[in-house]
Amino acid sequence: MIDRVRPAIAWIGLVAMLSAWPSPLKAEPAPSRTLSPSAYGGGGKARSDNDEASPDLFDERHVGVGGLAIVRPWLAPGDPSTLGSGGFVMFGATGELRLHRVISCMFLCDPPLDEGWHPEAHFGLRLSIGYDSDWLGFRGGVLYADAVSAWIADLLVSPDLELRFGPRGRMWVELGVGAYDASTSLRPGVYGGLSFVPVKRLTMALHYGAHAGTGTLGHTVPQIGGRADLRVMYDVTPRVRVGVGVSHQESSGFTFDEGMWEGRVEAGFSF
Repeated sequence: MIDRVRPAIAWIGLVAMLSAWPSPLKAEPAPSRTLSPSAYGGGGKARSDNDEASPDLFDERHVGVGGLAIVRPWLAPGDPSTLGSGGFVMFGATGELRLHRVISCMFLCDPPLDEGWHPEAHFGLRLSIGYDSDWLGFRGGVLYADAVSAWIADLLVSPDLELRFGPRGRMWVELGVGAYDASTSLRPGVYGGLSFVPVKRLTMALHYGAHAGTGTLGHTVPQIGGRADLRVMYDVTPRVRVGVGVSHQESSGFTFDEGMWEGRVEAGFSF
């Protein structure tokens, strides 16, 4: 019995210890406006499951850009160099060029698909409102993703919800439905995240979830794949942040034996 509760006791102790430390640097400055551009790209194997034939397999390459804007018209009075508290409005937009090439295809290829690389234009929009304080934050809204001439992806409309708890300057947890970055705006899902500030100016974030990795929830059977994500962000100044990240996305299932790798760069500007 003691062995079973030891991991939980260790986690509680870690949270309590980090919460008691003085914050070396607030992880997110809170002026009234923040703009965060990003770019990402990757590739690998995309799979489309069905209940009538073997899964369809494709080579995939993709590159995308995104932007996230946060406006805080209800920011509580206080020192603008600190995190602050108050309501906000968040808007995000993503555009992606996706290329597919047939490896083996029986279900989606009637009539046969073109040989060679097939280009697709994908785009996504997010809009939500929320509230932030030092220990608790939440937002709620909607996500829309669509594509032009897509072989696999469908139009998706999803809730875009997130709950955050924990001190933002030290360590916090996120639970959400929808997206947490530009790429997942086109691959929404259910996710959890852990972020922490190990040293001054540096923030690390881990996310894991179940996402629509190919931009569809399935054609004849449900299709959801695991996604693991690591981000590292550095505060150049209290108003400027840069970061890099890497992720692995499965088209279906959670074995991580195939799928797509993706890298990204991002920045944040607060004013």
